[in-house]
Amino acid sequence: VKAVAVDNEGKLYVASDAEGGTVKVYSLSGNSSLFSSRAKLIGSLVDSSGSGSSFNGVRAMSITPDGVLMLTIGSSAFLYKLPSSNPS
Repeated sequence: VKAVAVDNEGKLYVASDAEGGTVKVYSLSGNSSLFSSRAKLIGSLVDSSGSGSSFNGVRAMSITPDGVLMLTIGSSAFLYKLPSSNPS
């Protein structure tokens, strides 16, 4: 695993070497962990406002309290506003 981040809704974002740094998003129910059978794969994170392609080659990531995903890919840094499943 290259990078891991958790958003304020409890979704887990994981970038691994196995899939070229593609970011997989998991939903954790209750007090489960990623290694529990309760961890459910939601899907791969894609750029829904741009090319629609997945984020590949992610080396590091973090999520701010207001839902901005910060990624480093190669020598570049990117900022993306994550959609909320609970719009206010």
